[in-house]
Amino acid sequence: MGFGVFSKITPAILVGDGRKQIAVLDGSDAEISVLPAYIDQLKEQLLRNGNSVTHLPLRTMVIAQCRGCWNCWTRTPGECAIDDDGPFVCRQVIKADWIILASPLIMGFPSARLKTVHDRLLPLIHPYLSVIGGEIHHRPRYPRFPRLALLLETEADTDSEDLAIVREIYRRDAINFHTTLAAFWTTGHHPEEVSHEIDAI
Repeated sequence: MGFGVFSKITPAILVGDGRKQIAVLDGSDAEISVLPAYIDQLKEQLLRNGNSVTHLPLRTMVIAQCRGCWNCWTRTPGECAIDDDGPFVCRQVIKADWIILASPLIMGFPSARLKTVHDRLLPLIHPYLSVIGGEIHHRPRYPRFPRLALLLETEADTDSEDLAIVREIYRRDAINFHTTLAAFWTTGHHPEEVSHEIDAI
């Protein structure tokens, strides 16, 4: 299936004095989630502290699932072969200082929308492998990768074990991107608290 026409969106790029470049990958649904309103408050606070913010509401973008063709590793290294908004997201990610992965929990895990985009970040890592801490991981394609952070909207029955599982999955995942899961929040944290934590690191 081709994507000859896709969104070519203009993201909400809000610029302060450039203290930190922050990209928010928003995997929420605006009609049923509190995250869009929460992210708006967080953006205001981050801007007030002099940062630059790019908000990517994934629900407005055309992003197909990774088809496992490996062209981004072989035929067109570092570039996805799918003609949609995925390559644009990759560019926003790699130039940021922080990536905030924002999503409601659905049956204990982040949304399928966020997972699809996460899989499409494959061009940002190298197909070759190296040993890190006694484990096999992909080599980095670029000299730096942004810090990762998780911002989750919990479900009614979410407990500490659910959050610990998701946190550990993304902590492990960060190793392949040669970065760290630098922060983990839920919408129970006040946006001002989240902003101050980002500024302090």
